[in-house]
Amino acid sequence: MNEAKITYKGTEIVYSEKNDRWEFTRDGMERFGTTLTEAKKKIDDQDKKKNNFPIAVFASEEHRGRLVRARVTSINEYGSKYRNCRVVEEGDNSSSLWSSDNLFAVTPENTKIVDEYNQIRGQIKALDEKADAIKKRLVPAVIPGLEAK
Repeated sequence: MNEAKITYKGTEIVYSEKNDRWEFTRDGMERFGTTLTEAKKKIDDQDKKKNNFPIAVFASEEHRGRLVRARVTSINEYGSKYRNCRVVEEGDNSSSLWSSDNLFAVTPENTKIVDEYNQIRGQIKALDEKADAIKKRLVPAVIPGLEAK
């Protein structure tokens, strides 16, 4: 059987008789459309999305307690609602998936808020370190039967 093949916007689209769909690889991901028109539309949609990036944002790192400058480089269309944007932090070349709920616009007002937030987080960190140092000065309790060996 002859394979049906077409090249559209530099992407080769191949009809898979086995899967009864039009398949193509784009941006390192295997994709498909149930019709040739649908496959072409997916390629067009990807091209439209690419033209909107990168987007400068502030990214909230909950686990580190800080807000950092970053850029959204793409939407992860196959990700979960909680990991739906590909983000690169400023000064870092590696990307990771982030929830759009943790991304904020870079505006003059938000810049002031981020500076204030990071300043307070720095104070909290310093107080935590000071509290830990104070706690280390405590004399341990001696519990009969649990003496150190």
